[in-house]
Formats: sequence, C-alpha cells, structure tokens
Amino acid sequence: MNLLVRLRERLNLTYLFISHDLAMVRHISDRVLALYLGKVAEAGPWREVSDEPRHPYARSLRDAGLVPDPSRRTTAPVLRGEVPSADRPPAGCRFHPRCPVAEDRCRTTEPALLEPRPGHQAACHVAADEATVSSA
Repeated sequence: MNLLVRLRERLNLTYLFISHDLAMVRHISDRVLALYLGKVAEAGPWREVSDEPRHPYARSLRDAGLVPDPSRRTTAPVLRGEVPSADRPPAGCRFHPRCPVAEDRCRTTEPALLEPRPGHQAACHVAADEATVSSA
C-alpha cells in the first residue's frame, strides 16, 4: 500500500480502490464514495466524509471503524435489521430499513445525490433538510 501511495504521488496517478477496510481507505485515498447496495450514499474528500458524514450509512461506517487510541474509543451503535437483497432492493432510500433516522418519505422516494458543500455529496432526505436549515 505504501508503494501505491508513493507511485501515486510521484507519477500523479489515480486509483480506483475498493475496500471495506476503512483504515486502508484512509491511508490511500483523497476522495471516497460510500456505496450501499450499489448506490452512492455519500461522496467527497476523505477528511470531510470521515469527519462530518452526512448520510447515516457513512456515519455508521465511520463509527464502526477501529480507533487505535483507547482514550478515543466509543461504543458505536449497531445497525438494526437485515441487509436487503441486492437483486431486489427496497423502494425509496435503499438504506431505510436499517436507518436510525428514516422517515416515511425515505420508504417511498429515492433521495437525490445533493451537494451540501462543494465537492461533498450525499443522498439523504434528512441530510438535505439539515443542510437547508443550517444554511438559512
């Protein structure tokens, strides 16, 4: 992985790196996409998505990551419910059956991929409302 990072820096390369290992993603990536059942839940610069995730799925990924500093460890909430079938995803937001903040519209209407901050996108009705309120 260190070799990939050095080559990227030296040769100005771009990689498509697919992983569930968030520590490795953090090590190798500048920008990230968080996918849930094949749909983009959140996309943006690694630091923003990691520090201030807008989509509840990206937030749960961040919270589930191992922290090497025992003084910073938290008890991450466990996602409830079954992972829906990828070949028959649920209507609306694909994450709604497991989402702790899902609303009625999440069950029926697929959220658009919106840009709460330049270069940072999230597909979440609740996050879109929060962004609208905070910018008003």
